[in-house]
Amino acid sequence: MVPTGVLIGQITMVFATVLLGLWSATQWTAAALGYQMRLGAPWFDMLGTPIYHPWRLFEWWYFFDAYAPDIFLRGGAIAACSGFAGAMWWPSPCRCGAHGNPSWSRPTVQHAGRCPLKSAVPG
Repeated sequence: MVPTGVLIGQITMVFATVLLGLWSATQWTAAALGYQMRLGAPWFDMLGTPIYHPWRLFEWWYFFDAYAPDIFLRGGAIAACSGFAGAMWWPSPCRCGAHGNPSWSRPTVQHAGRCPLKSAVPG
């Protein structure tokens, strides 16, 4: 397996998490504003609910923030939380070291499945 193949999958999952969070923030904001005609034409309708493009939240926030600041603060918080969730999705690499098998990590790290039990002793 190519090491970059893993990174591409991780990056894809992070972007998908952020996009889904932004889209849910946009839909929440549209619902909180009552799907008014001033929001513009929806992208499509799903079972009678208008579905908007994810980036429309920023357009609405710019134009209508003076009318409903609390709604846009909550919508922005939903979008920001998706960014944090996407950052948390990014796994940390195994930091076992390159100088052999650390005996101090056996009970915690190795049994949790984070590091292999192999030794890397040169010689």
